[in-house]
Formats: sequence, structure tokens, C-alpha cells
Amino acid sequence: MDRQVPSRILITGFSGFVGSYLVEKCRERYPHAQLFGLGKHLPSPATFPATKDIIPLPADITSPEMVRQAVAQARPDLVFHLAGQASVAASWTDPVQTLKINAQGAVHLFEALRAEELSPRIVLVGSGEQYGMIRPEENPVNEECLLRPVNPYAVSKAARSCGSAAAPFAA
Repeated sequence: MDRQVPSRILITGFSGFVGSYLVEKCRERYPHAQLFGLGKHLPSPATFPATKDIIPLPADITSPEMVRQAVAQARPDLVFHLAGQASVAASWTDPVQTLKINAQGAVHLFEALRAEELSPRIVLVGSGEQYGMIRPEENPVNEECLLRPVNPYAVSKAARSCGSAAAPFAA
């Protein structure tokens, strides 16, 4: 399926480790697209130059109303969803908050897109952790591999990707 070149790109978690690299790649690949960055804590362009031409959208991914307002402003035709709690250790300390941020945050994003009647391409970033215990015969791991998460972070990433046909859980 051939899609048009995006003109409005929303990157959640744009100021994180992966997000900063993605911003640069989007600039290279889609030089005419408007870039929108959703984040709870927005960096200053002076201290984080990668954000210089990004339209910042301050929003907490755990707040459905804030996410909807950000989506309404961005009206993206391409979304990269990177926002999340990325620490396995933190997930053991507060598994409920990890699920709220990673799984429920994705639901808030999807619901905001639906409420705004948008149907952008969505790149939902997962983690190797969501695959959990991999059997030797399952290597190399691919998206059809069964999900067997073994920690709260992995469960939150697996739950976040459950809407995908390429995310089967092991029984």
C-alpha cells in the first residue's frame, strides 16, 4: 500500500534517547513536514538543539484530555509513539504506573486519534523485553514470535502492542 509523504508528524517522547535520533531522521527523510513533539517535560531548544523547529505539545500521556488536545493541534498523518516508562527496575517498583504510562498511554493516543477522526500511519515502538523467554528454535526473533513477558515492563510493552495481529501471546 503506497502512502503519501507525511506533512504533519507527531512524535511522542520526542526528547528521549531514541526520540532525538528520530527527529533528525524525520528532518532528513521528510524535510517539508511539520514536526510536533509530545512530551511531559519539554526541553529548551537552547539546551536540546534537536528541538529547535519542533512544535512542542506539553502533555502527560496518562491524561486522556491532554493527549486529545495535543492530537487535535497536531492533526498528524504519521505518528511515532515512543513515550513511555522505559526502566525494567522502575517497573518492579511501581508496576501499576508502568502499565498506566505504557499500555494505557497508548490507548489514550489511539482514542484521541479516533475522536479527532484521524487515521495516520502509526509506528508503535516495542521492546525485545516483550518477547520474554525465547526458545532456541525461535531464533531469529521476528514480529510473529509469541510474547512471553517476564517482568512488569515487558507486560506493559506486550499489552501496548496487543492490537496488532503480529503480537500473539503464548498460552
